Amino acid sequence: MCHKCPNPRLPRAFLRDQSGSMSIFAVFMFMIILIMGGIGIDMMRTELKRMKLQATLDRALLAAANLDQTLDPETVVRDYFAKAGVEGEITDVQVASGTTSRRVSATAEADVRSLFLQVLGRDSFEARVASVASERVNDVEISLVLDISGSMSEDKMTNLQDAAALFVAEMLTPNNRDRVSISLVPYSEHVNAGPLIMDQLDTTRLHDYSHCVEMPDSAFDETALDLSVRYEQAQHYQWNYYGTYADVRIPVCPMQAYERITPFSQDPVALTTQIRSFQPQAGTSIFLGMKWGAALLDPAFRPITASLAADNVVDGVFAGRPVAYPAEGEDQTTDKMVVLMTDGMNDYSNRIQPKNYATYQQRALWAELNLWHWFYNERGHDNSTILGVNDWDGVTESLAVDAGHGAAAAVAMDTIYDGLAAPSFFGNGAGSYRTQKYTPAQGDTLLRNICTAAKADGIVIWAIGFEVPQHSDTVMSGCASSPDHYFSVSGDEITDAFAAIARNINQLRLTQ
Repeated sequence: MCHKCPNPRLPRAFLRDQSGSMSIFAVFMFMIILIMGGIGIDMMRTELKRMKLQATLDRALLAAANLDQTLDPETVVRDYFAKAGVEGEITDVQVASGTTSRRVSATAEADVRSLFLQVLGRDSFEARVASVASERVNDVEISLVLDISGSMSEDKMTNLQDAAALFVAEMLTPNNRDRVSISLVPYSEHVNAGPLIMDQLDTTRLHDYSHCVEMPDSAFDETALDLSVRYEQAQHYQWNYYGTYADVRIPVCPMQAYERITPFSQDPVALTTQIRSFQPQAGTSIFLGMKWGAALLDPAFRPITASLAADNVVDGVFAGRPVAYPAEGEDQTTDKMVVLMTDGMNDYSNRIQPKNYATYQQRALWAELNLWHWFYNERGHDNSTILGVNDWDGVTESLAVDAGHGAAAAVAMDTIYDGLAAPSFFGNGAGSYRTQKYTPAQGDTLLRNICTAAKADGIVIWAIGFEVPQHSDTVMSGCASSPDHYFSVSGDEITDAFAAIARNINQLRLTQ
């Protein structure tokens, strides 16, 4: 036997030998794990770099898009990166500016050196980011609807005046010139449209003491003030005072100049002066304030605005307001907002029976004597002559109006008493003098209707319940555009509410 000859059985044995095979598999698995871990580390480093780059770019664009920024937007972006010490390159900056908006977009990128994947031929990764920041101050139409009813005691009125004045100052800044208008709508038991607005309406004029119009319940189903119908002028009289004074001081229709609507103003001084003049008096009809607030935002009111602008009552730049609602699919370039504030709830409201408000002399009587004083003190005035309606031509009424509340007025009113004071002329009971116009439940329904109509038209309603009872809290929160649009406040918290609303009306948005 040849001992040095190869054993023919060795190859076969070698092939059958499995010792050491797991080591080879482990080496391959280790290499795969190493590569995968390296990929993860390199990707994580790249993502961290991208996040830092994105955050820096976002902040730079927000600063550049701010409409108060006076520097060139592109310079701001590039300077922001340089001073932030972020490695990376701004690859593109685009700026689009208008009178009411600014949009700044930019892209940036940075190389992140690979630590592990260089062995596979990948030397670096690119971190790329893009962002868009825009600040758009839409043209804004605001109806500021404020409760100045009798429940607004001195402290509450002072708090309201401070808060509303702050709101006006925040909205009517030099930067918002010709872009933001505020229509001030004070309300109590009624809303005094003022003689200039009333002159633009087709109204059955009954007197010149005050300037409110009655609206049918159907008018609260829509925001528009229908200029094709004839409205009846609200009666000028006082019914809710049982005291001793005889003259009319708190009529159903407010009569003071500071109680009139001020439409489409951008004069912060004039608006603040009017607000500081408010005095609490009369009842509460929130629904009437809201109706006028919505009507001043509806395009149907535009002919009135145009006429007032032609007479230099409204700034000419607002002659085209209220602007049309945007069509479906169109961007909204004008925001329409109501800021509705109350400290109470809808109340009862009465009127003189039509038969007792039919003549000049009757209307002059109610303009001089409040209803309850008349009923309890003057109804039995001694007289022997009842003058017929045809015997009056308005002369006596004119005497009473011209004379005011002095001695001459007393003489004029004595003449009216001689003709009208006998109980047989008016009837024998209080019910013969007045009729109920609104109840609290009816007012709540009308408020709900007009709030629903306004929201359907895209009007944003901010509501403030100022130390209100639970019922009014529910009613007002239901009127607001959302729970976030309602503020239930007390004391000087009302200032915080108005400040928050002002901030939200003009907000900076970041879009990607």
